[in-house]
Amino acid sequence: MIVSAGNVGIGTIVPTSTLTVVGTFKLVDGSQGLNKVLTSDAGGLASWQPGGGGGGDVYLASTQTFTGQNTFISTVTAKGFVNTSQYVSLGGVTTFAANGSGVVLMTLTAANPIATIGGCSEGTVGQGQIVTFVVATWATNGAVSFTDTPSPPTADNILLLHTTAGIWIPPAAATSLGATMTLLCTTVNSHKVWVEIGRSNATD
Repeated sequence: MIVSAGNVGIGTIVPTSTLTVVGTFKLVDGSQGLNKVLTSDAGGLASWQPGGGGGGDVYLASTQTFTGQNTFISTVTAKGFVNTSQYVSLGGVTTFAANGSGVVLMTLTAANPIATIGGCSEGTVGQGQIVTFVVATWATNGAVSFTDTPSPPTADNILLLHTTAGIWIPPAAATSLGATMTLLCTTVNSHKVWVEIGRSNATD
């Protein structure tokens, strides 16, 4: 139906916009296909395009800055790392900060415990970011370790590890190479803290 105001109605006699459709419609222009979504170009021309993948990305969409022994800024414009040279080396430090998800390579050269990781409460990504620490090199004179604060937490940026000992120390030996600790920034007891969500090949 076309009303005096010029609005067109399909399935209705009271169209409230230029085109009002009550029911389903079918657009067959040659670009249609399974699981495609209807989108438009800058001029408003509609067409069917492939739908995006489900689920969220754990990487910051533009730049990522990690501060430890050095600073890393990603050169990628999308997500993830372009090559294996993009990482942070963490060795002989007692504090660490991250404003995005990513991977940190640990150099086991000094026995310094890390009990807080800045960036969970004040980072640009905040809740939901994931940081994975990977043992890259080792030395017999020490190892970087991670210690937690008993639950429930009373401060931001502290670590909650899934062990009764509340500590993660990769052995200062070749057997520790490749050991990982993965932490998720989330809210516990009204505080943004780092919660362990996985580890491999390590001793407590």
